[in-house]
Amino acid sequence: MSLQENISKEEQQLKKIFTAIDDGKSFIVHAGAGAGKTYTLIESIKYILNHKLNTLRKHNQKIICITYTNVAVDEIRHRLGESRFVQVSTIHEMLWQQIKLYQQYELVELHKNKLEKEIENTKSKITELAKDSANLADINTEENKELFRQFVQENKDAFFKLEKRGAKAIEFKEKMLNLVQADLRSALTKALINIKNFKDFFKIVNRMHSYTQALEDINQTNKNKKPSIEYDSNSNSDRLASLKFSHDTLLEYSLQLVKQYDVFKKLLTDQYPYIFIDEYQDTNESVIRLMAYLQQYAHPERWLVGYFGDSKQNIYDSGVGNHIENIYREISAEGKGEIKLEKIVKDFNRRSQIQIINLINKIRNDELTQKPIDPDRTNGKVEFYCLKAEAAESDKDEEIIDQFIAHLVPSLPRNEQINCLLLLNRSVASMSGFEQLYNAIGKAKFIKHDNLNSMLLSRILNKLHPAVLRLYQLVTAYNSLNNPHTTLYDLFGNTQRSVTFTEAGELVKILKQQQPPATLNEFIQNISTGLNQLAKNKNKSESDAIQFWLKNCFGINYPKDIKQNNAGLADLSFADYYIDFLLYEDMYGSINHAETEVEETDDVVATNQQHISDILDIDLSQWLSWVDFIDDHTKQQQVRYHTYHGTKGEEYDNVVIIMENNFGSKQINKFKNYFSSLSADANIQVKDEEDKELENTRNLFYTACSRARKNLWILYLDDITEIRDKIELLFGTVKTF
Repeated sequence: MSLQENISKEEQQLKKIFTAIDDGKSFIVHAGAGAGKTYTLIESIKYILNHKLNTLRKHNQKIICITYTNVAVDEIRHRLGESRFVQVSTIHEMLWQQIKLYQQYELVELHKNKLEKEIENTKSKITELAKDSANLADINTEENKELFRQFVQENKDAFFKLEKRGAKAIEFKEKMLNLVQADLRSALTKALINIKNFKDFFKIVNRMHSYTQALEDINQTNKNKKPSIEYDSNSNSDRLASLKFSHDTLLEYSLQLVKQYDVFKKLLTDQYPYIFIDEYQDTNESVIRLMAYLQQYAHPERWLVGYFGDSKQNIYDSGVGNHIENIYREISAEGKGEIKLEKIVKDFNRRSQIQIINLINKIRNDELTQKPIDPDRTNGKVEFYCLKAEAAESDKDEEIIDQFIAHLVPSLPRNEQINCLLLLNRSVASMSGFEQLYNAIGKAKFIKHDNLNSMLLSRILNKLHPAVLRLYQLVTAYNSLNNPHTTLYDLFGNTQRSVTFTEAGELVKILKQQQPPATLNEFIQNISTGLNQLAKNKNKSESDAIQFWLKNCFGINYPKDIKQNNAGLADLSFADYYIDFLLYEDMYGSINHAETEVEETDDVVATNQQHISDILDIDLSQWLSWVDFIDDHTKQQQVRYHTYHGTKGEEYDNVVIIMENNFGSKQINKFKNYFSSLSADANIQVKDEEDKELENTRNLFYTACSRARKNLWILYLDDITEIRDKIELLFGTVKTF
């Protein structure tokens, strides 16, 4: 078919969406890679603005477009233009905007219920820890457990001070025994035989008290003045005892509100009669359930949800993938009304040359077979390379990659960019200018090695490790202070005009008058010095200004948070509080959140503190390079390096994919197993849960290959003798480099 005929057919697919909108039918758009999904989404919004604007204006309603990342939010806003009838945001922003209205009862009750569940879980952990550790049995007997709880509360300040300064085992044991009453001395002496077990037990009992105290405070609060429950968008972990929760819990609370309260359903459906969800496959299952309940409740033809995405590009474990229709059937079976989705397929590829489209069709091998929108797009190239035997035995992968790319450059027009997708995180870090940072964080071992890709290198901020996100906020705060284009809102957020330009200028002046920092540690010390200077000035308005700044940039209330945590830290400077409490707790602080692979020893705290010091003392330039990588500010370089996951949603003219058998130290033979599983028609069969790994590998491979517009080269670093025939099913001839 001709280009014009294909465009006409594609327009018919778009009209199916417009018809669903006119009929008030919820729908799901299956659009393969390069199908113009974002264009389709924006055209759907424009259609509503052109045909339903009077209704939106009359009822003071909005279209809401929910995207997966802040980068996608910015792109859609840019392409759509400004309209007061359209809200583009992440799901978390949208839900918190509504949930925070329910502080008086509903949200408080949800938080109470979660605290109660955590208390029960913590009780079980206390019992289990005491049962599994012989040295702890005596302090958890019926006669001693209350005595030990009192001991923990009376001496937690001393405990945390000893731990934070890395007290040796002998000193730690002596100090603890000096504090104990006679009736608990024998049991405590036995407990201190194993310092690690004792510390874990002390912390979990202390956590139990914090949860219990928070629950008591909520229950005892005057009915006319309920406590404030806050969503902390700057954190990737809950702080339930401080009445703060993070991303996943926000989704959990939202779903519960929708299930339990019709008034919340009514609020959402009345305010947003059209909800569009971008990249549905990566959306949390709780969000899909929430939308299904809204659809079940809403009046037909007055509300709809539209899902846009591609299940074969589901590469995150948290995403719903291809299970939306199963969820809808499950909720329909609950008996409150059947809910359906109109299925609309977009099968034209606007991105790639036919050679690449043919490859990705083989990889996905499902009911969606793409065709090029322009039949004349036949000038692409797909080549698969394996290494010569002598090169395959080399350990210098980075040198081989550099040589391979250098081999390709002469075949391209001058200065045309190459985007290289790498499996090895260390290679991405090295080639992007922050290898020391990567090595220091890897050495610190608060992130499992296999999680470094998502928790250190992800461009989706809510996937970063909590400690890594905190460091990201620190670097971006430095960038904001030193950017001449930074606005008052950038620094302080919404202060309700509580901060004037004069006060903002004074804050920046105080922070900038320090010696320019060469490391993050020096930047933290500069902040601490500035705080001390403001405290000496005793200027309340300027002091309030820096409180707003700390809250906006770091999500912390200093020094209020210290008093609330009451962990013997009230006399600490900001620098000590930030490093020894916040960073330490994010990295190593709680046994139920710790990612560490290393067994604790008597001097573990001192070792951990040294790791933090090493991380903060890395040259600031490495941190700036890392943030440029996370924020994707390296677009002008001729060769750019990415992780597979980091290219989600991107497209490039020339793509190099580096492959090998393994993906991380624990995903052994991930790609070898994938190729081995291919049948004669290049298909894989996902039969049960054990084969989900194959499906994930296929999706990851499909997503990576479909980034290419013109040229795609794959270099396989391991020996392919056993899988060569299967690789040839997809690629035909295999070349040697």
